[in-house]
Amino acid sequence: MKFSIKHEINGRFRIHVFQKGVMSLRQADLLQYYLGTLPGVQNAKVYERTADAVIIYKGDRNEILEGIRTFSYENKELEEIEKLDILEEIEESLLTMLGSVNSLFCCH
Repeated sequence: MKFSIKHEINGRFRIHVFQKGVMSLRQADLLQYYLGTLPGVQNAKVYERTADAVIIYKGDRNEILEGIRTFSYENKELEEIEKLDILEEIEESLLTMLGSVNSLFCCH
């Protein structure tokens, strides 16, 4: 992935992603998820309107930058992980809803 560092202080930098067209919400979600998996990244936030990302990290700056360079939206492994995470979120939501419904019908 091509990007430039727009701003940097110790433990934090803002990058701008160069890509064809506007960054979609899905692309922003994939990038944010990926950034969060990089060793040393404590927090990451992607702004799809500006195609920027803020990364807060502790560790090897160059290792994180290299990880960003190797990122691709077409990474099939990343898509599979994202699908599993979505399924887990749906399962948690359903269990929460079932718990709420059960509490309505249960006598105390």
